[in-house]
Amino acid sequence: MIVEMAGLPGSGKTTICRAVSVPYADKRSVPLWRLAPRWGVLRAAVWIAALALSARPVTMDRFRRARKFIFFLRMYQGHEPVVLLDQGIVQKIWSLLAGAEKCQWWYADRLMEALVPFRPDWLVWVNVPTDVAVARISGRSHGTSRYDGLPAGEARALLDERGGLFRQVFDCYAERAGVPVLEVDGERPVEENARKIEALLKGAGGRT
Repeated sequence: MIVEMAGLPGSGKTTICRAVSVPYADKRSVPLWRLAPRWGVLRAAVWIAALALSARPVTMDRFRRARKFIFFLRMYQGHEPVVLLDQGIVQKIWSLLAGAEKCQWWYADRLMEALVPFRPDWLVWVNVPTDVAVARISGRSHGTSRYDGLPAGEARALLDERGGLFRQVFDCYAERAGVPVLEVDGERPVEENARKIEALLKGAGGRT
């Protein structure tokens, strides 16, 4: 069972995950060496690299994100019985595209097709207004997103500009991979949203 969260930086994904009481593995639980270099991984890696190369301007930061994305695929290779990810495939695709002045959606589409075999059992969208996300980013001291540390006005402008793309990536991957979607309100109490995630993790069945 793999449940993958997605949502703007500051939407509360990590906080919700920390409140989940069902035992689960996360990205810190599975070492890098457990990535099995099978054909599916190699095919996905080719399209991850192609998407990074197609985006303009070319930046080293995008290549670093692409490399981390490839290694991140280990989380979808069925090593653990229950996996909960505060960021997953959808967030990684958006991270490659966010900030690009130009890119060809065709490459993103081919990448999503290559990533269908890695699909999670559930995608969870944590919905919050941009202003709420920015306020949370500004108020935290240990954030790791590229928007942490930016002036509030600049972070708001960037997230307003890129939020639509994020939701487009989310919806396209969910449809292409046939993954059911749960939407939660990131302004609701953390414990309430955590209970909804627990219900998914306790659900019958596993990878499809």
